[in-house]
Amino acid sequence: SGAITINHDTTFSGTINITQDIILTNSATMTVTAGTSLLMSEGVSIKGERKCHIILQGSALSKVIVKSALPQTCYG
Repeated sequence: SGAITINHDTTFSGTINITQDIILTNSATMTVTAGTSLLMSEGVSIKGERKCHIILQGSALSKVIVKSALPQTCYG
């Protein structure tokens, strides 16, 4: 299906299933808090137009994890 457009600052936390492309527009910032897991479906991506930002706030003790939504499957 279509993409999700984010045109304002947004924060993701917890476990997020990404099932559609995410496109950042209008100088939006997507912040992903420490301890968050982004579970990506096959073929989806996160993209930003010029002046958009993606901030991953993970640390050694509380990581941000970006991985396939399907166990033992790699994309990319």
